Amino acid sequence: MPTMMLLRVLALVAIAASSTTAFAQDAGPALDPGLMVGLAPNAAVTYDDARKSGGADTAPIALGDLGKQLSGGLMRTPPAMDAATLAKLNYKPSPDTRKADVAQFVERLKAVDPQGATQLAAAFSDHDLIDQASGWMTPNGLRATNLADAVALYWVGAWLATQGSDAAPSKASLQAVRNQVAAAAINTPAVTDATDAQRQQLAEAMIIQALIVSQYLGAVKAHPELLDKVKAAAAAGAQNTFGFDIRTLKLSDTGFSL
Repeated sequence: MPTMMLLRVLALVAIAASSTTAFAQDAGPALDPGLMVGLAPNAAVTYDDARKSGGADTAPIALGDLGKQLSGGLMRTPPAMDAATLAKLNYKPSPDTRKADVAQFVERLKAVDPQGATQLAAAFSDHDLIDQASGWMTPNGLRATNLADAVALYWVGAWLATQGSDAAPSKASLQAVRNQVAAAAINTPAVTDATDAQRQQLAEAMIIQALIVSQYLGAVKAHPELLDKVKAAAAAGAQNTFGFDIRTLKLSDTGFSL
């Protein structure tokens, strides 16, 4: 089954599709991964203040810094990534960290999408979405325990949403985007210096956001008049978090390009 279809099936099974009432709310915050990890709107700009207000081990990773590296790298050919380089972005997951992070994700989502927050909490009470995600990431060469892989999954999913597309990206394109993210991440000190807990928080937020984006995109099939709203919300969430407009990009088997 194609990757994006797997995403959608998992999303719709684990998190019930939003109602028309929910769609009538502002979808933007619900599709903003920066808010999920505790960054203010326009997180790429306000990251420094957010970090200063938190502890050294718990403050979110500098997504704006990572976004600058990502956007700059789009002007270059994606590098080949060997296993040793990619391993620098791995993290050792902790069940306690996941439990605490999911609780925070639910609380933050509750402020902008109460129904979605309730559904997310219920989904994790029934089964571990991150462990399930690992099962369909692996055949595409991605791992749920690698920060670059998780960001790439979100980035591709969000881009597809901005195009209003449910087409499945190729395995080659997913891995090429992962390489682009990895090349940017290993040149971002806030990422390379991050703790396992910080990496886990961001990676798992990206995976959950990929599910939420897929949920919204799937639900608009019954409400096509809301497609433009979801497309705009996905674009705004990615821009607020990473600092650039992903709608300007093109996706191919060599990754993203301008």
